Amino acid sequence: MAVAEPREERRTAIAQEHALAHNAKFASWEDLADSSIPFDAAIIATMDNQHTGPAIAGLRRGCHILIEKPLADTFED
Repeated sequence: MAVAEPREERRTAIAQEHALAHNAKFASWEDLADSSIPFDAAIIATMDNQHTGPAIAGLRRGCHILIEKPLADTFED
């Protein structure tokens, strides 16, 4: 289990609540997606216009994805 959260205070709180290892905390979804941390699923809870990038990155890793609506802001995404 890992957390990707840009706000340090929230990232730390989530990590403490779930007893995450120090190396399982990331300031961005990009850093988590590029890491060697194994994960089977991802919850995408970014801003609406930011759903596409982390969703595609998770799918490329073979993850199950839970994503908020709307899936994207544009038809192309």
